[in-house]
Amino acid sequence: MGNDLGRWQVVRGQAPPGALEAVARCAAGHVPGDAETLRRGNTRLSVRLPGLGVAKILRRVGLREKVLSVTGPSILAAEFDLTELAARRGVPAPRPVFCAERRWLGVLRAAAIVFDTVPAVALESLIHARFPRPGVRPRPGGDVRRALARAGRTLGRLHQAGGVHGDPSPDNWLVRAGPTAAVTLIDWPSAVFAGHRNKRLRQAAERCHITPAALNAALSGYEAEGPRSAGFLELCLDDVRKMVSALIRLGTPLREILAALNGYCQATGTERAGRRRLIARVAEGLAARLPGSLRRTLRNADRDSRATGAVREGGAVLCYGRSVPPGEVRAAFDGPSHFESVARANAADCWRNACALARMHLPARLAVGCRFDPSTGRGVLLVEKPDAAFEAPGEGDAPRLGRFVRLLHAFGFRFAACARGTIRKQPGAFGPFTFRQGSGLVLDDLGAVQFAPEAPFGQSLDAVETYVEENWGEAAAAAFREHAARPLRFRL
Repeated sequence: MGNDLGRWQVVRGQAPPGALEAVARCAAGHVPGDAETLRRGNTRLSVRLPGLGVAKILRRVGLREKVLSVTGPSILAAEFDLTELAARRGVPAPRPVFCAERRWLGVLRAAAIVFDTVPAVALESLIHARFPRPGVRPRPGGDVRRALARAGRTLGRLHQAGGVHGDPSPDNWLVRAGPTAAVTLIDWPSAVFAGHRNKRLRQAAERCHITPAALNAALSGYEAEGPRSAGFLELCLDDVRKMVSALIRLGTPLREILAALNGYCQATGTERAGRRRLIARVAEGLAARLPGSLRRTLRNADRDSRATGAVREGGAVLCYGRSVPPGEVRAAFDGPSHFESVARANAADCWRNACALARMHLPARLAVGCRFDPSTGRGVLLVEKPDAAFEAPGEGDAPRLGRFVRLLHAFGFRFAACARGTIRKQPGAFGPFTFRQGSGLVLDDLGAVQFAPEAPFGQSLDAVETYVEENWGEAAAAAFREHAARPLRFRL
């Protein structure tokens, strides 16, 4: 199937009859009614086509990719080759069926790759089901800890085989149902392998945060010294750090993360002392990078970005999260809705805090939109209604209130004030709660905290302790202080 801007041609594998036409129609925006859209973006589309498999389609090609694909394979053709190579080296990966491209005068206009369907669910979905955001009841799901242990072992096997994935985040792990929780690692365009001539080395180096020469030297080190090569170990550490960082952003509890690291150490033959060093280096790297990521989230909260949108309406600014259509947010401000409107004198600060807290999946009310006056910050915040009414914590909740404050401190958030209604308690029917879920507590007043990891948290503790002592007495304040001041294994 072709047009005036080129004709689709198979460049890898072999397309079954009618497959190329189906892919071309999807790329043109005509997705069949019996197809399941898995992911839709401005440039990429992923659909499950019955009888064919899962198609990943690059519908719009940027200038950089156009230039790169003139002298080498397109990014999807490279993914086809790397996925096949991963399978040959013993790593569970989906079987690519074919890759097709549409070019005009040698310039890439669109591309598509089709994989066999893997009957599994994304690890990210399992984590969301087992450890949902506040106000949402947990759903039945698979054994997350076992699946993470398998994922860690699989990543370790990949590193032992001389490969680095580049993006082993939970949405790239597919988990099969059953007692074994077998996993499949997908999305290989950023991978590199020792002994494989990578024609897109510069892009892989950017993903690894090093120079192409250093990446090439690390891969050569593996060929000369094996997986214990110092340069190659740094590549592997970056891969592990990316996996752990993504798990933290999903709100995964520490025990589940440790299960993944334990599985990784088993596959790589790392002893107990080496495991402690690995955990320390991962935590050190994350503590160095996450503050910058959160500051960018705070800066971009009232701008057009990947996560948020912003529209000027007269003298006000309307902000919304990309997960909710802007029309739905606007309608919720103007009439009855399943969202709750809350007027705030510091609505702009509340919205920025909400975006940063949601990015780290911390226990706070989920805000989906905000309309505020940019000169004063005063406006209305749109928050999601919980499944049930949240009560105020009582005197017996002082210890877990201490753990809740300690959790926010670990991510750099300090309390500027605390009053009745600042923190709420989730119904016990939603539990049992993990430490990462706030021990069952939720930050209800999004303007009560500020992101200030460089500030000592003594003043923040004093603000909450004063509230506890005034309302519940000295004994409760002492219990709060004891649990809030305990040392953390991970802290920004």
